[in-house]
Amino acid sequence: MNKLILTVLLTLVQCNYFVAPTEKLDKLLAVAVYFRHGDRSPAKSFPTDQFFTLDNFPMGFGQLTNKGINRHYELGQWFRDRYSTFLPEQYSPKDILVMSTDVDRTLMSAAANLAGLYPPRGWQVWNKDLPWRPTPIHTVARADDNVLAMKKSCPRWDKLYDESKSSEFYQQIDKEHAELYEYVSEQSGLNVTSTDEIRLIRSIFYCYRNFNESFIPSWAETLNQTELDYLAGLTYAGRTATGEMKRLRAGPFFNYLISYFYDVSNNVENKPKFLMFSSHDTELVSVLDAMGVNDISPVSFAATIIWEVKETTEGSKYVNLFYRKSDDELLNLTVPGCAFDCQLDDFKVLLEPVTVNPEKWEEECNSENSK
Repeated sequence: MNKLILTVLLTLVQCNYFVAPTEKLDKLLAVAVYFRHGDRSPAKSFPTDQFFTLDNFPMGFGQLTNKGINRHYELGQWFRDRYSTFLPEQYSPKDILVMSTDVDRTLMSAAANLAGLYPPRGWQVWNKDLPWRPTPIHTVARADDNVLAMKKSCPRWDKLYDESKSSEFYQQIDKEHAELYEYVSEQSGLNVTSTDEIRLIRSIFYCYRNFNESFIPSWAETLNQTELDYLAGLTYAGRTATGEMKRLRAGPFFNYLISYFYDVSNNVENKPKFLMFSSHDTELVSVLDAMGVNDISPVSFAATIIWEVKETTEGSKYVNLFYRKSDDELLNLTVPGCAFDCQLDDFKVLLEPVTVNPEKWEEECNSENSK
């Protein structure tokens, strides 16, 4: 072999740029994406916050900002690029099903995302001056939604959640951070007694950091961001603190998701190959936590969980799990007990403890002593 060629090849290997001559020929069967809405204005704030006014937030409180719209538009473009050979350029209900919680900011995020994913092409161009085409987004009332919004009444979960919040673990956390609670109370005018209020403060600052950083008060400069993130992360994780809580909160979602994977894998008629879920940070953490891959940290705007179901040339099906933690950070995740290329049957078995069908969920939710 020519010495120059050999030197180049060795250099590529050492730099991790070498690509094997053979690539996987596995077939992509289905994709499901679950994302948080884009940047929003604060839904509420603390008493000393002078910037929490409709003059500063004409879009309203808790509403998507222009930056949030653009962030999801760009995420839709990212989906288009990633799945260019899987998802046809022209929208068809045979290819994709989009579901959102019944909240303005999630519905708008899904719409912005779809604008990036499906710029009209060919016969779907209906206005040459407007590169957009309406795409259906499905939702149900929050009070009836135990799959995506996770808001349908579940007395058993409510009881377990109250017990979790008053547990020895959270009491110890409150003691260890009492000095922080006192300082934030004095500065904000808010009565900070637990991680719940810290999560709120941290969320407000995060909204301001992505909207107008000058709105963040000077007293916040003395706060330890790592400490705020950890305490906020504990608040989110508190909703799925036990195996039973994971099941009651995220179980109906996984029942829907895994059933969908098997339907597509078995070529069930009228099943789209792409599922899109538009939701919130709290619910996204519950999904991560139920899979055992939550890192106890707050969720960025437009953070996205991605499941890809593939089929080998021999016919076996497996799942790849990704987490687009931020706009420029895509992580490979592995469910505990499985490899990255997790066999679909193994994926189902590993998640059986936190998967429950609607009828069983109703029964367990109304039971005094569930599993």
